[in-house]
Amino acid sequence: MPRFPAQFALLAALTLAALAARAESEVTAIRLGPIRFGMSLDEIQAAVPGAGWQTVARSEFTGRAFKIAAADAIDFGGRRMKVEARQHRYDWDVILSARSAEAGPQACEQAGLAMLAALEDGAGALAGATNEGGESVPFGQASTARFSALDENSRPVPRRKLARAKVDRLSLSAQRLAERLEVKAYAAYDDRNADNCVLSVTVLGWREKPPLAQVPFDEAKVVRRLSTGERHRLASRLQLPPDGLVVPLRCEVSRQSGAVLVCHGVEAAATAVDVASVAKRFAGGMAFGMTALDRDDPQPVVIEIPVRIAASDVRPLTFTGPMLPMSEVAFDAAPSAREREIAFPMKALRRGV
Repeated sequence: MPRFPAQFALLAALTLAALAARAESEVTAIRLGPIRFGMSLDEIQAAVPGAGWQTVARSEFTGRAFKIAAADAIDFGGRRMKVEARQHRYDWDVILSARSAEAGPQACEQAGLAMLAALEDGAGALAGATNEGGESVPFGQASTARFSALDENSRPVPRRKLARAKVDRLSLSAQRLAERLEVKAYAAYDDRNADNCVLSVTVLGWREKPPLAQVPFDEAKVVRRLSTGERHRLASRLQLPPDGLVVPLRCEVSRQSGAVLVCHGVEAAATAVDVASVAKRFAGGMAFGMTALDRDDPQPVVIEIPVRIAASDVRPLTFTGPMLPMSEVAFDAAPSAREREIAFPMKALRRGV
């Protein structure tokens, strides 16, 4: 019988332990009544037909629905609850909520416990946050919630005295956290409101964003550049050769607006600091046409821009008319004091420049 080194046995044991830990960390499918978390917005509407769904938010670029909502859509934990569902490219959530007028804090707490028990049925064991004050309250099969209450003077009220004390506010909460998934719910009582009891369930999921996609530079896609005056102001600081300079920059560009967000020098390019600074300002004034891309994706794209600083960008200023100090200028329509200060700094005005 062959014998294996101890290292192989240790590796096998670690592998099995890792697989077991991964299996334990996997979260079962989350169900909220007829809704299974991970459904598309169309699937959610199909799962709850006749609920009076409304589109709350759409993409301004594609018209794609981002968020839908329906009041009194589903029964959950003995209450009729509003449903809101949101789906973006890298994160999505489903929120259930209800408001009601209850006879007192105990009634709101009981409504909250019924909601939490229904959530445990669809999401597994929940636990109250341990870094908060209050008391631990067991519910369902294997879950706990965090309870806290305050009287009208904001003093803590123990749960055992809930029936006898004058409770101003109460909260009951539980959650479940996993990799890229968060389930949380709470019941909140506030004696100052007519609808004094609020119930809420939120399930939030997300996925890691991929690396930024690179798009080739296309001169024809440039739809905006710095003004002639701004290019002159920046380039006049430099000693430019007759043919000008080309500075390669690696820039992140917004898919939505086409604006350049941030630029970094390409590693192979050895460029003086002042030249690089001017080139980044040139690039920062650019915008690209982005209609060929999915503009609903919040991730920017990367474009390597060959920024050209031409000798013609430095334009000597020549004046053909008479020159007057500002104090002698007569305006047909005078700018405001703030507009004048922006265009002509006060120190220069006082010196008559």
